[in-house]
Amino acid sequence: MLERSGRRTNGVASGHRNIVDRHGMWSNFSGRVHAQPSRVSYPRSETELQTLVRDTRENIRAVGTGHSCTPLCATDGLLVCLDDIAGIVAISKDKQTATIRGGSKIHDLGPILRDAGLATINQGDVDVQSIAGAVSTGTHGTGPRLGSMSTAVRSMR
Repeated sequence: MLERSGRRTNGVASGHRNIVDRHGMWSNFSGRVHAQPSRVSYPRSETELQTLVRDTRENIRAVGTGHSCTPLCATDGLLVCLDDIAGIVAISKDKQTATIRGGSKIHDLGPILRDAGLATINQGDVDVQSIAGAVSTGTHGTGPRLGSMSTAVRSMR
């Protein structure tokens, strides 16, 4: 069950969902990859995330929607969910770019980008992923001349 605060950040839903079950177990979308992190964190800003990473002495894994089939997010250390770091920071129609926070879900971006006269260049049929997860795992659409979503990234931090 997803828990949402209903808060919206620049048109993108934000508010974290509970990513572990009542026993403290996390699993990916298929239920085939499991982990029991020692703790889970839902940072609300880039500064909070930086502090968390700097001060943590255990293994850290970031999780989006858990759509990867591999154990990328499985950890017995800290599991960080970026759901609260979502939204569009800026859109430049002239440069045809958008600055998007990593926790933003792809399905939230389409209407906002469309209203600005923009779109993603190539997108897979699954749109529940966070943009950070899609970029970092090679998510792609189809077309022999179109790259993965990461090929459209101009910069990141």
